[in-house]
Amino acid sequence: MKNQALIIWCTGMSGSGKTTLIKETENLLTTEGYKVFVIDGDIKRSNDRIKLSFRRSDIIKNNLSIADQCLKIRFQYDIIYVSVISPYNKSREMIRNKLSPNFKLVFMDAKIESLIERDVKGLYKKAKEGQISDLIGYSKNSPYEKPLNPDLIIDTNKQGLLANNIKILYKFTKSSINI
Repeated sequence: MKNQALIIWCTGMSGSGKTTLIKETENLLTTEGYKVFVIDGDIKRSNDRIKLSFRRSDIIKNNLSIADQCLKIRFQYDIIYVSVISPYNKSREMIRNKLSPNFKLVFMDAKIESLIERDVKGLYKKAKEGQISDLIGYSKNSPYEKPLNPDLIIDTNKQGLLANNIKILYKFTKSSINI
């Protein structure tokens, strides 16, 4: 029986670089022959037939649904990357328990000022203008809890560190593979 995939769950606020770092690292690993699958929280939400809100209970339900998807496909791949905000320590701990032992939590750490400055999706501007009332980590009623026990923290505050951060995620992935 093939070993279970390494699941690297990347958490961080919107715009912290989760998807960018994962996609670049996926490209490197795929060229080396690894079977890599990426689950992007934004894409999953838009493709789900049941639309969930951004209330705490729905966010946790969405995160656990992604963990269940990982369980279903973990024997088909070498590495599964998950890019999702997953803002609550409680749900991340539930996910770790569900997906261990081949599970790693990576925190893409970015200060709110740098996220507002780069605002790739325009979400922080919309939140500032009152068009979005529940932007995680920005809106008072929608906190982002920094992970208590991540396996890796990547500082994504400076755009110029992208190449270095890709190397960090790549090396961490390679050192964590158990296949």
